[in-house]
Amino acid sequence: MSRFFSLNVRKPLLILPGLVGVALMAHVCSAEEVSVFPSTDGLLAWYDASDANSMEIQGQEVVVWGDKSSHGFDLKKKAAVAGPTLHSEDASGFVSGGVLVSAGVNQVSDALTVYAVAKTEPGNAPILAFSDSAGPDACVAGWTTGAAPGFLSASGHAQASAEVEDGQWHLLTFWRQGVLRRFYVDGVLAGESTAGSAPTLLNDLLLFEYPGAATFRGELAELLVYTIAQSEPDIDKTCAGMREKWNKLLPDPAGDLLVFVGNSITTGMFCGNGKTWSRQASDKTPGARSWYNISKGGVTTQQLNEMAGTNVDPLLALRTGKSTLVFWEGTNDLVVNQASAADAATRVGEFCAARKKAGWDNVVVLNVLPREAGPGFESQRQELNRLLSAKPASFSIDALVDLAAIPEIGAPGAEGNKTYFVDGVHLNAAGQCLVAGAVVPVLESLKK
Repeated sequence: MSRFFSLNVRKPLLILPGLVGVALMAHVCSAEEVSVFPSTDGLLAWYDASDANSMEIQGQEVVVWGDKSSHGFDLKKKAAVAGPTLHSEDASGFVSGGVLVSAGVNQVSDALTVYAVAKTEPGNAPILAFSDSAGPDACVAGWTTGAAPGFLSASGHAQASAEVEDGQWHLLTFWRQGVLRRFYVDGVLAGESTAGSAPTLLNDLLLFEYPGAATFRGELAELLVYTIAQSEPDIDKTCAGMREKWNKLLPDPAGDLLVFVGNSITTGMFCGNGKTWSRQASDKTPGARSWYNISKGGVTTQQLNEMAGTNVDPLLALRTGKSTLVFWEGTNDLVVNQASAADAATRVGEFCAARKKAGWDNVVVLNVLPREAGPGFESQRQELNRLLSAKPASFSIDALVDLAAIPEIGAPGAEGNKTYFVDGVHLNAAGQCLVAGAVVPVLESLKK
């Protein structure tokens, strides 16, 4: 067994207000609470890369990663498959690559809470799979190939509404109780959905692999698996403890915050991870120390108004610099809700006004592109865009990005151009690039 370093010192923990999207409260852990961190109630397995004594290492390859929960579900190298390698960054340990498995767990649960401190790269297989059967509870983070909906994944899955495959370290939390699923990123509620009520089969714990898929391409520092649905205060405590422990890796809240919210066009459906306009825009915006995409496929402006109080505004707790929210919806309001242009504009204004009241410094709005839809859509789209551009301030819009002025994607009939559109509604990578090119100058202007 090889040693490297250990971060076993527990310090008094300060829970930052707003770190959990539903229960926005401050909490200071007592010495007794710190001494039992993490909570052992319902803990199935615990893997900690900061504890050298929990690993058996050959060279740099991890061949055994011991379970610190005392249940004995050690992760071991699969035969004929390389194990992960051990690395260090900012005096913290993490593993990447390879595959490990704890076979024969053989448990069933309809409640789960899973935490991962991880850096996820575009196009991942999952961090953790519970069995070799596809299904909505099959994995945590980074499932992007379609058969099983992803949790805490990027781009294009209704089960998830937070893009985390951005090359940054994040604290990822998946919570399940019955049919209800919740997804937290860096301690903030970033999405909620429902799925089938069948209990999750925890046959094996597969680290960095979903059978038949590519192995995980990111990095993992710590993983906690609970077979209970933890309460909001317990999630608050766990997230705060993990943020304290891994503060050198996790996003620095000091600096500007950039958040994207919208429908499936903003999730980047069909364009491929790493090519979304939000990723491109954030990469080209200096000072965006932390950024998030909390869009959701199929959502309407009305639904975003209902959701924003719990999965948009709490992100404000993660910054000390300027906050900018980039909003792109209206098209689903016109099509799904059959809203008039005037009603759709009113709902956009309601969303923006509420975000300004909540404390967002800047709210940027993108206007609506053409799409394949029923008769009357095009005239309503043009009228909606006219209303928003005529008096943006009356809708609490700080800056409007006029995508309709880009002929390749914004002119009537452009939705049929396969160079930029996938299916008459969603943009491909080239189309996403055009959107990013229009958004970046607007974001830069707000910094002056």
